[in-house]
Amino acid sequence: MKQKINQLFLVAALLCGAMSLGSCQGLIDAIFGDFDLSSSTTPPTTPTTKKTATISFATTTVGKTFGDDPFINPLTNTGDSKVAYLSSNTAVATVNAATGQVTIVGNGTTTITAIVADTDNYTYATKTAQYTLGVGTATMTISASGYSGTYDGEAHSITVTVISPADATVKYGTTEGTYDLDASPTYTNAGTYTVYYQVSKPDYTIVTGSANVTIEKKAAAIHFTTASVGKTFGDAAFTNALTNTGNGTVTYSSDNTAVAEINATTGEVTIKGNGEATIKATVADTDNYTYETKTATYTLGVGTATMTVTATGYTGTYDGSAHSITVNAPTGATIKYGTSADTYNLDTNPTYTNVGTYTVYYQVKKDGYNTVTGSAQIVINKATMTASAEGYNGTYDGQAHSINVTAPSGATVKYGTSASNCTQTSLAYTDAGTYTIFYEVTKDNYTPVTGSADVKIAKATMTVTATGYTGTYDGSAHGITVNAPTGATIKYGTTAGSYTQTSSPTYTNANTYTVYYEVTKDNYTTVTGSADVKIAKAAGEIKYTQTSIEKNYGDVAFINDTFSIIGDGVVTYTSSDTSVASVSNVSPNKGQVSILGAGIATITATVTDSENYTYAVKTAEYTIVVKPQVDGRDPFDAGTDPFN
Repeated sequence: MKQKINQLFLVAALLCGAMSLGSCQGLIDAIFGDFDLSSSTTPPTTPTTKKTATISFATTTVGKTFGDDPFINPLTNTGDSKVAYLSSNTAVATVNAATGQVTIVGNGTTTITAIVADTDNYTYATKTAQYTLGVGTATMTISASGYSGTYDGEAHSITVTVISPADATVKYGTTEGTYDLDASPTYTNAGTYTVYYQVSKPDYTIVTGSANVTIEKKAAAIHFTTASVGKTFGDAAFTNALTNTGNGTVTYSSDNTAVAEINATTGEVTIKGNGEATIKATVADTDNYTYETKTATYTLGVGTATMTVTATGYTGTYDGSAHSITVNAPTGATIKYGTSADTYNLDTNPTYTNVGTYTVYYQVKKDGYNTVTGSAQIVINKATMTASAEGYNGTYDGQAHSINVTAPSGATVKYGTSASNCTQTSLAYTDAGTYTIFYEVTKDNYTPVTGSADVKIAKATMTVTATGYTGTYDGSAHGITVNAPTGATIKYGTTAGSYTQTSSPTYTNANTYTVYYEVTKDNYTTVTGSADVKIAKAAGEIKYTQTSIEKNYGDVAFINDTFSIIGDGVVTYTSSDTSVASVSNVSPNKGQVSILGAGIATITATVTDSENYTYAVKTAEYTIVVKPQVDGRDPFDAGTDPFN
């Protein structure tokens, strides 16, 4: 087995050398990649008879064009040997040593070879198969367009567009076969120009061609601004403007130099006399312009002289004086006047005094001159009057009041309640308020004067007095007293700003109360104020008239009926010794004393201040002496002291 591998290796090496390959490593790897040449393992038993195998390509020649996609020429292998591929000219095409896929890299010819080796089961009669690959140059896709147009003063050229490949080189020339320009030549003037081009790139067929730049002459014309010009002898030199849409040179001429002479270059006309002349402009074609009509003319008419006449009207303000127009004419001219157009029947200039606009017409004649007519206006505006108004500002007094307007003598003054309705000869107001009175002053020949002034009548002040109440609680109701003018309305309230009661609120109990009032009356300022109702507490008093009482133990309960109280204070009772006597604080037996034992006790009545009474002394008391019973005898008789 090792001997067979060595034979295959020798064959591959010879092929590499015969084809001048720089490296055979790819071929060797393709053939022997699965064999371990250093192995010492005993090879498998060889079959008794090997089968014959062959290899062959689908076609022995293949034609391609530079730029075509990679391809594979199918190989038929009837055995089981691995196949290795190689190219004899890698400048034209390279081949994948394992798959046989060919990649085109240039134009030309190369031989693609497939190599196999005998295996354990197959013997190849021929161990190589080949086909010839021819690669032709590619065709470029381009477009070229020329230019066709009318002269416009711009530079124009041809356009060559390389559609593919994108990086081809385009050269230009002005003669066929010579391409020495990197950019297309351009042309501006009218004519037909052929531009040649060459498009080249390695491995592509060179493309040459040409396109034309055609520039037609532009149509041009000349014409004067006006076809006829009227002048008067004595007028200054002038030029009738000529429009020339091309660039041809223009010359000027006059057919009647007795009427007008002309500068042949500039076209300036100098008037020489009365009459008519035809002025002509002549132009010739140029390289870029063609004139359909090469002449232009206008008619010059020169008339007789015209007088210089000026007229000035009058514009002013009425001043009581007469005014007219002023006409200035050459010496010797005759001036006539009129008050309607085309009627000049007055030898003297009419005058006007009153306000108005007046048109005066005039006619000026002089031998050898054209008659001049015209008009001017006399405008007399209304004068301004000086008028003033003084209003009224006072307090209501029951009298009618108005404004005072000062105006010129003879003027008419009218009054009203609005600026647009001044129709009254007088207007006055009596009641309090602010009134605007408008006025208009008119007089012939004067601008009316309008304005306004105010009548301000302030409310009068009422005399109002208010008296409160100050006293001691007496159980009666008390209020405040407000004195106001006859006809006034008085309202009362218990809070400032709220006056809803028609009479003063009244108070009975001790305290200080504020009563608020409002007094109103037409044309008088409302008066508000307040006064106090002050009711002081009355003096209260409690007392016992009998301040000592004797009782015997066993006596019934009793009330000291000498007790008296002034006021409504609440009274409570206490006993200084409840083992002797207790006192009730519960109605209806309040103040009743119950005897509980012999001895001495003080009964005290205590009062508290009330809403309407105050007590300077708040207690009253009396002493109760309770005697015990001893054999039915008075224990205090015969000097016996039962407490010792």
